[in-house]
Amino acid sequence: MKKSYSTKPRSLKEELDWLDPDQELDEDDRLPEEFRPASPTLRESLSRGFRSTLAVIICLVIPVLWYFNWDFSAFADKTSETVTGFFDESGSTVAPAPEAPEIAELPEVPVPPVSGALDMSITEYLAELNRLGYLEKISSPGVTALYENGVPVEYLTELNEAGFLDELSFPAVIAFYENSVPAGYLAQLEQAGYLDELSFPAVIAYFENEVSIEYLNRLNDAGFLDELSFPAVTAFYENGVTVEFLADLESKGLLKNLSFPDVINLFESQ
Repeated sequence: MKKSYSTKPRSLKEELDWLDPDQELDEDDRLPEEFRPASPTLRESLSRGFRSTLAVIICLVIPVLWYFNWDFSAFADKTSETVTGFFDESGSTVAPAPEAPEIAELPEVPVPPVSGALDMSITEYLAELNRLGYLEKISSPGVTALYENGVPVEYLTELNEAGFLDELSFPAVIAFYENSVPAGYLAQLEQAGYLDELSFPAVIAYFENEVSIEYLNRLNDAGFLDELSFPAVTAFYENGVTVEFLADLESKGLLKNLSFPDVINLFESQ
């Protein structure tokens, strides 16, 4: 049989008194027995305590395993290293400071001398060229390039006395000096009428390979000097290819279709 509850209205004062937390509840204000929570048993209390402890342990262990990539051996090794480093042999808790590595001494590298350096400053170089009247024959960039490449005033004087200083470009002068081409060889080419027709690399190649003026004259008379490159002329001269052999190939229409190594091979195989 259901228990009935009082539904009699209360006054405001009675309601306020009922809200007072310090007052004791009367029989009517207490919860019914069927709505009151049951007291936990001993087994339930132990189960709840075990679950709480297990949750705390999991929260502590999972971050550690995550740090060591879930590797229990790495965790053990890391722990061993930490303990070993913390306690040294003497029992001190301060780890010994690592020894500084020895730095090997580097061998001294000799500084190479500056190629073509002159024993004078740029102002002294300019003053000497001005005294000799060479500044009228050489441009300002040319003077700077000659100085930086170490072309001495003596070589410029040699070219000037042969009449070439105002005819040659400063790159040609620098190249002739660096390859030790004397003004006398330039004079021979000038006298034969080839200096104005040849590039300065060709002049240097003929000088270094000692191509004779006579061989150049024979090629020129046969009409080959203007058609052949200077590497071909140099190679033909060094391998003894005669102008007559070149003329024979020309008459048969073969010379233009052959490279100069082919011409040399044909000449040596005849």
